[in-house]
This record gives sequence, structure tokens and C-alpha cells, in this order.
Amino acid sequence: MADIIKFPNIKKALANPHPMNDLSFMCRMPNGKGMHYWNVEPTGNYPNDCQRGRELAIEYLTYLGAHPTYGNMALLGSIVVAMIESAPEKGLVIGFMGAVNEYAAASARLLAGEFKVPSS
Repeated sequence: MADIIKFPNIKKALANPHPMNDLSFMCRMPNGKGMHYWNVEPTGNYPNDCQRGRELAIEYLTYLGAHPTYGNMALLGSIVVAMIESAPEKGLVIGFMGAVNEYAAASARLLAGEFKVPSS
């Protein structure tokens, strides 16, 4: 795990947090009721879709880190279900889930005591 995920600036997310407003891949349903959790069009280019999926995962993880509410922590399941239902190109899913998995693996290593967090 030589690569470290670097999170982008999250000032917008801190202003008025709501995942539908803050996450670029989510939007309100056409009838105005509910959310569409995965509104992403594949490019048809596998490497580009992998990169885009990764970028969207970093966006999601950044938001979750800034707003760790129970509702936001439950978003991943809804996002994955929406990905499956939209039958996207595999690159978007591979990129998104790969980045989420890297973050989960790093967190698991911390919890297992492999990394020591410096005391302040």
C-alpha cells in the first residue's frame, strides 16, 4: 500500500452538508421524491472509466470523513445497489470499489494495530 489516498478540498461539503447536494454522482429523482444514488454515464473507455470511478470514490470518502453520520455511513450500500441496477461499464465499478477497498484495508490495518498512530 505505497499509494496514499489524498483527499481534495472539502469546503463546499462543510457549508450545508447533504449527500445529494454535495456528491456529484447523486441527484434528486425526476419526480422530486428520493435520490438517485449513482447518476454516472460510462465513457466506454475502460481505463478512463476506472479513473473516473476512483475519483468518485475519493469524493465519497472525503464526504464521509467530513460528515460521519449514520445516514452517510449507510450510503455505500445504496450506491452499490444503484451501480448494479444501472448496469454500468465495469471500469466505473472497479475504480470506485477499488479505491473504497484500499481505504477499508488501510483502516483495517490501523484497527489491527499494524500502524501506530503517533500520540500528540
